[in-house]
Amino acid sequence: MTRTGTMFAIAAALAIGATFGGDGLVQARLGTGGEAIGGTPEMVSAHTRANDASRSVGNCITNRTAYRTQSNSASTVSGIFAVMPNTHFPVTHNAGCLIVDFSGEVYTSSATTRMLIRAWIGGIGAAEPVFVFLGRPVAAGILEVRSMRFVFPNVPAGTHTVRIDWASSSGASVHVNRRTLTAQYR
Repeated sequence: MTRTGTMFAIAAALAIGATFGGDGLVQARLGTGGEAIGGTPEMVSAHTRANDASRSVGNCITNRTAYRTQSNSASTVSGIFAVMPNTHFPVTHNAGCLIVDFSGEVYTSSATTRMLIRAWIGGIGAAEPVFVFLGRPVAAGILEVRSMRFVFPNVPAGTHTVRIDWASSSGASVHVNRRTLTAQYR
């Protein structure tokens, strides 16, 4: 995101009463249509406009892969991003890009609720895209497989913990069953 885009998104978020979380990101609960609860869609709209300007294209050469699978169910009702249980692991990486793939069986307790996910590395922040809404369910309680690929374009050399964070778009419960987290890196 460009500096101007970042400032625009922050200003719009603060205008609707969003707060900064401990991870340095603007925190706001989002409604089922992506609107900020108790406010207007400006925060999400600003985020979208700012991200439109920051799309990146590049090459990522990797030669190592790490993965973690999990079969235990988990759920959250939080509208603030938190670590998804058992979707994290350390990687020792040479400098450069890092690709993170998430796939999982997900469902929601409401047909209008969506799960939000982001890939995160402590000390670096969110990957590109910053976060995604997993698809709207066909009906509440229907298990569907969803996936997303995230890119960290420039990770310094060292050992980093890769993780997936998640949140509910409406405060209704979102669930994940079997899931896989994969990292491709140097």
